[in-house]
Amino acid sequence: MNLHTPTRREYKFKADAIHYNKLKQWVKLNPAGFRVAYPSRQVNNVYFDTWNLNSYTSNLIEVSARSKLRYRWYGLSIKPSPGTLEIKCKRNLYGWKYKFNIEKLDVEITDSWKTIRSQIQKLLPLDWKAHFNHRPAPILVNRYWRDYYISRNGKIMITLDTRQLVLNQYGKRTPNFKSKANMADAIILEVKTDSHNYEYIPSILRDLPLVWSGHSKYVEGLKAISIF
Repeated sequence: MNLHTPTRREYKFKADAIHYNKLKQWVKLNPAGFRVAYPSRQVNNVYFDTWNLNSYTSNLIEVSARSKLRYRWYGLSIKPSPGTLEIKCKRNLYGWKYKFNIEKLDVEITDSWKTIRSQIQKLLPLDWKAHFNHRPAPILVNRYWRDYYISRNGKIMITLDTRQLVLNQYGKRTPNFKSKANMADAIILEVKTDSHNYEYIPSILRDLPLVWSGHSKYVEGLKAISIF
């Protein structure tokens, strides 16, 4: 299934892991009346790029219109499982996604990246194959635990990401599911809303004791695996 998400604005904040309970309390006491939207779960991503890292470079130098490609699945499986191929697009402060659901992916723990990519590719329509082939290199896998909250009026989503882990895949024939990069234990708090609801944001963030960081998990992950 091919999906196009609404255009939205995201506000990202980074904090040390020791502040997790303090941030959860801030969410729960916020006047916007946040409640749990979904059960907490592990999020897993494989980021694909060109061999010379075009998506990474565009993000690093803050090109106003840019995109990145990832395969996402949920749950505790360390290997890619049925999930979603996503093109995440950004233009200035606004972002949106194109998604294609992959419902029958059957990967073995010993499969090569060539085999995994081939399995995904054969399930894609022609337009998605073109995007997938344009970014042929698996660069990194990241995982984190995500909490989800929704405001009383249903217009604002907050997520809290913890237990971040990054695994280097650059130039590897078979996936690296064991050797993790050295990365600081941090929390990423994201506040998200459709583009026409951003007027709610200032009041929600008024008492948040953090500074807007513009954090990119892909960029930070690449810095952590030190391939340069």
